[in-house]
Parts: sequence; C-alpha cells; structure tokens
Amino acid sequence: MRQQVGAAKWTGLWLLQIPLFLITSYLARTLIGLAYRLLIRAGANLPINLLLEHFLWVSFGGGLLAGLIGLQLLRVGLLILPGDNEPVTNIPWNRPQAWTWVLPTCWLIFGIIAWLGSHTSHSVLASSAGAGSMGLLSAFFGSGCSLSGMYITAIQQCMPQLTFSHPWLGSVGYSAATLVPVEWLHRVRKRPTSGQTPGDPIHQEHVAR
Repeated sequence: MRQQVGAAKWTGLWLLQIPLFLITSYLARTLIGLAYRLLIRAGANLPINLLLEHFLWVSFGGGLLAGLIGLQLLRVGLLILPGDNEPVTNIPWNRPQAWTWVLPTCWLIFGIIAWLGSHTSHSVLASSAGAGSMGLLSAFFGSGCSLSGMYITAIQQCMPQLTFSHPWLGSVGYSAATLVPVEWLHRVRKRPTSGQTPGDPIHQEHVAR
C-alpha cells in the first residue's frame, strides 16, 4: 500500500513538472531575450536576430535555467521539511523532474512521423534532401530560423523546429538540471546553531545525543 501511495505521489509530481516547465522556461527565455536586448542597447556589437536564428540553443539554455530555478525551489522546500532524518533524493533519475522530457519526446516522434509521411508520399526524388526540400535532420535540428530570405518562407521552413524540436530541447535542458548535486542539503540542514561551532564541547555533546 505504501509503495502504491509513493508511486501515485511520484506520478502526480511528474505530471506537475509539465506546467512548471512551460511557465519557468518561458520566463527564462524572456529573461535571456531581455538581457540580450539590454546588451544591444548598451552598445554591444551583436546581431539583432541572433537569438531567433539560433533559437534551439536558446530553448535548451532556457530549459536548463528553468530547471535550475525549479531545483532551487525544491531545495528550499526540502530545507523547511520537518525532521532531520528524512532522506534526500540524491539520485537524479529518481526525481520526477528528470523525466520531464518523456512527453515532449512523444510529441517530437509524432512530428517526425508526420513529416516523413508528408515527404515520402510523392516520389523518391521528393523525399531526398534536394534543393526544394530539407532533410530530416535539417528540418528538425537545423540552425534555427534564418532570416536571410523572405520572412514568411523562412518561418515556414523552420516550423518543425518551432513546433516539435523547440519544446523537446527545452525539456531536455530542464531535465538535465537534475544532474546538479544536492549533497550539501545535509550539511546545510544540520549546520550548527548560532553561537556554536563544530569544535565547541556543547555542539559535540548535542551531536552525540
């Protein structure tokens, strides 16, 4: 019964990671864009459309930043938990946040299957990466949205990246943030009280008890 309750709690926390990822990653990307615009206004010699042309990297970086923010919130929550004997989940793949990428991966696979179906139903020449079409890798993992040509055409060409690769890379970065170690939680939660040092006899007597 206890295992079933633990599994249900873990599943609930895992499902909660999806809206948390969407909100925090959006805020993280907004902060990245704001910082970039401030650098340009400050006189930095940077291309205006650099973030858009490499938005996949921005998506991964924003997801990683969002995951670190979520991890900090988790640490704060653990610090205020009652009792010092409660275990801290130190194994990254045991945390619900580490598996946030699962649902976006299913969405990406669906997009790849749909793309293959629409590009292989015409002819063998049409399915190849010729001048009039893109290969699978460049369609989903290209260099972002290049604005060198017509704007509408460029956006249409990078729609698979915007729709499928963008959320997937963000979720990968969000999940990768769980690799940050949390061993220091034990030391922070068991730190000496004010006025005592680890070498004090009073502190040693308190620890011995």
